[in-house]
Amino acid sequence: MDVRRALWRKVSCLGFALAVLGSQGCSRNLIGASGIGEATRNYCLDRTKDVLDCADVGFSFSQDPQFALYADAFSLLPVGYGQVDGYATAIGGGNIGWMRFSSGDVGAGVWGYEEASFADFDINNVAGGNAQAVGLGGLATGPLGRPGWQPSSVHHLHLLWVGAFANANWLQAVDLALGIIGLDICGDDGYRYGLWPWESGLETSAYAEELRGQIFNPPSGQDRNNWSYCWGRWMSPLPTAAAPAPAPAPAPAPKPPAEKK
Repeated sequence: MDVRRALWRKVSCLGFALAVLGSQGCSRNLIGASGIGEATRNYCLDRTKDVLDCADVGFSFSQDPQFALYADAFSLLPVGYGQVDGYATAIGGGNIGWMRFSSGDVGAGVWGYEEASFADFDINNVAGGNAQAVGLGGLATGPLGRPGWQPSSVHHLHLLWVGAFANANWLQAVDLALGIIGLDICGDDGYRYGLWPWESGLETSAYAEELRGQIFNPPSGQDRNNWSYCWGRWMSPLPTAAAPAPAPAPAPAPKPPAEKK
């Protein structure tokens, strides 16, 4: 009896957690499909991209000598430093193949900052990739990453012109599992990346821009070939920004007092 009660309690807690995670709603690609054929196609494409989202694994290359020696476990223990602007042959950012790649990481145990961009992005714009603060201090102060980026385990070693990286995106694994039953907690089905419900647009966090300028050297500005020979999320459209709230209607003008006869 005790075993049954304990099992029921665990199942109830799991069900509650899944309900909360799935509160963002069903996949827009399924709801908006014009028929069963289109819905099936969208479902297969989105689940394939969800699989690619779960990890970033591959080799990095740079045209000039660069350095990275960085590791972070579950976004809680960042240690090291690195900045790489080049290319990668990898699974990365929901893509697979040869792609443009940029990363910047710094960690001191209790606080760290990570950013990574894959395929089609602007090196001068943090909004082109993911940017997040990690460690206990970083999780408390932000900035927060896009859906599926936290918690993550990031590892990158790059010496001179060649390196390797292996990142695990844990929430994307949950997004994949729930996507099998049509839920999309990361809001990225059919889009290049997702936005959390409280994110109203594609603008860059001012705090992320400030951190990037304080920690890393300015972008090299070199005219790099931005072509990516890969398949995946970079071929999808950007997410639709939430429409701004309508302006409040002006208050009616007060009526003039009636004249006394």
